[in-house]
Amino acid sequence: FTTTFSDASIAPGDFVEVEFQFSSPVNLTAVEETAIIIAAGVENQTVLLTAGYYGPVWHVDTNGDDTTGDGSGGNPFASIQTGIDIAEPGDSVQISPGTYVENIIISGKNLIVGSLQLWTQDTSYISQTIIDGGGANGTGTVVIFDNNIDTTCVLSGVTIANGYEVSVQGGPLGFAGGIDCIGSNPTLSNLIIRDNYVDGNGGGIQLSGSNPIIKSVVIQNNTGLSGGGGILCTGGSSPFLTNVQIIGNDGGNDGGGLYLTAGSSPTLKDVIIANNTANSGGGLLCWDNNVIPMLDNVT
Repeated sequence: FTTTFSDASIAPGDFVEVEFQFSSPVNLTAVEETAIIIAAGVENQTVLLTAGYYGPVWHVDTNGDDTTGDGSGGNPFASIQTGIDIAEPGDSVQISPGTYVENIIISGKNLIVGSLQLWTQDTSYISQTIIDGGGANGTGTVVIFDNNIDTTCVLSGVTIANGYEVSVQGGPLGFAGGIDCIGSNPTLSNLIIRDNYVDGNGGGIQLSGSNPIIKSVVIQNNTGLSGGGGILCTGGSSPFLTNVQIIGNDGGNDGGGLYLTAGSSPTLKDVIIANNTANSGGGLLCWDNNVIPMLDNVT
């Protein structure tokens, strides 16, 4: 490309700053090019033009920096939310091993968010990569999906832990402990969801008008004080669960493992429901006649 400066009064030693706008940044990873600035009566100057990093894989590392990082592998961000915020629909956010104390929201754009397990198939990264909601010192639900997320949006290969949602605390949108899906249908795979708490319903996962795919997930030691220690399905939610373990959750009043209400009819295949507790329906509670779960090899 060529450009012409309207101000020709450039003298030797002057500093000229030029901002270039690339027309299709979505497909750029990094661009470097040299150019020669020519001005009458001034020695020609060679400069380096750098377009920067534009994904589509945004890197997050506990040793990264949200201020100086650009999301590249060599200069990652420090927080998962920063990667999510800068990513374009269809991009990926790759999370290096470590513990990230934050509460994240994926809203209105379908992304792939996960640990190195997604790229290597090494399942040891699931327990090594933790999104920690901060417990009683946090701000509520660990992960929230909302605003028409579909199944091309993926969360995979991480541990979701220590969410703590209470009615007087009120997170930004969520009312679950671990994961809250609000009118959204993400794919949740290869996750450990453990040790989350809500004083309402849905200690591990709460689904409201949502139909996610949940596969190869362990939901363990979560508490929903009012109900749904492991999973609450409400608002006609009909998720598909396969190869899921729902173990050792406490539903308080209703549904230790799963609490199904308001016309929610999930499909469960190859699911283990064990050692969950509640005053009513320790393993599974179907609250009304419109709840008709489909069960295939459920023990």
